[in-house]
Amino acid sequence: MSAIHYQAATKRTFKQAIIFLLEHEYKLLGSHRVLEMIADDIVELQAEFYQDANQVPPGHLVWHGTLDVGRKQPYGQRAEDEPSITAILPLITAEDIVEAAQGCPKDKLPRIWSHERDTRRIVRLVKAGLENPSGRLLLSQADLSLLVNRAIRTVRRCIYDHFEETGELLPIKGYVLDRGSKPTHKGMIIQLYEQGMSPPDIARATSHGLDAVDHYLKDYERVKVLVDKGLSLSEISQAIGRGLPTVKQYYKLVLSFYPELNDDTREED
Repeated sequence: MSAIHYQAATKRTFKQAIIFLLEHEYKLLGSHRVLEMIADDIVELQAEFYQDANQVPPGHLVWHGTLDVGRKQPYGQRAEDEPSITAILPLITAEDIVEAAQGCPKDKLPRIWSHERDTRRIVRLVKAGLENPSGRLLLSQADLSLLVNRAIRTVRRCIYDHFEETGELLPIKGYVLDRGSKPTHKGMIIQLYEQGMSPPDIARATSHGLDAVDHYLKDYERVKVLVDKGLSLSEISQAIGRGLPTVKQYYKLVLSFYPELNDDTREED
């Protein structure tokens, strides 16, 4: 039998079904090459969103989230318009299973043990997202809350405790994209600076550009000097060309490290 009889079967593909749908249901007429390109993109998206189960190790899961494009996203950009990427994340490892089977050590409180396990898992998930071969996945606090089934405040506590213990600020979505809630990126940068860390090391630890770190440190030092000179916050705002809310943030940071500069009569309006 001639091979030509089987050619029709080779054309009944998912891609060809998309092209047929675009042409006949959506009436997208025009360049067939353009329709093929659209169909190719849809096929790639389908493969990305629905990973082959044979490629996902036990205990891992497929997660779709924000792609780190190396720059701050435009103000007001909707979440659904953000560049995205899919990654396979190690939610439960063999070590997790062994640890759970052994139970809480006798010399440790159960809540402390549980908190430490949550922290290790959060750290692992964040770093796995960043090491994703096809692009850096940025996990938000909300993402992590869903993944580890803990409240956002618990996730935030784990992130902060990890920073306090190791000096490493996990590069989660809010910090990298300059949207963070406490502990703020600005506060972390200043804290590392006051601990004696160099700006290049701070930039690496916080996943910020060196220019951004230098910008924060310069404003912090200017506010600190002017606070010491006795200027009001409004005067400092005018002197350095920064809004009053920003000056107040730096002022609180200055007082957290130099409480002797506190002046209860200082104008804050």
